[in-house]
Amino acid sequence: MLLPASSSGVGPAPVPIDKLTADDIGRAIDVLLSSEAARQAAKRAGALLRQDCGVSAAVAHIYRGLSAAVST
Repeated sequence: MLLPASSSGVGPAPVPIDKLTADDIGRAIDVLLSSEAARQAAKRAGALLRQDCGVSAAVAHIYRGLSAAVST
C-alpha cells in the first residue's frame, strides 16, 4: 500500500499546487538532505518499491495525483 510521502516520513507535508513556491521546494530539499529519519524512511520505501509491482503502483499513484491536480 502506498502512503503519501509525508505520512511515511519520506517527504514533507504536501503543499497545494496553486500555493507551491520555489522557496517551498528549496526548504523541502534542504530538510530531506539533512534528515537521517527521511533517509531511513526512503530506504524502507525503496525496499517496498522493489517488491512485485512496486514501481508500477508508484507510477499509478503519481499519475492519479497529477490527474487530480490538473482537473481541479
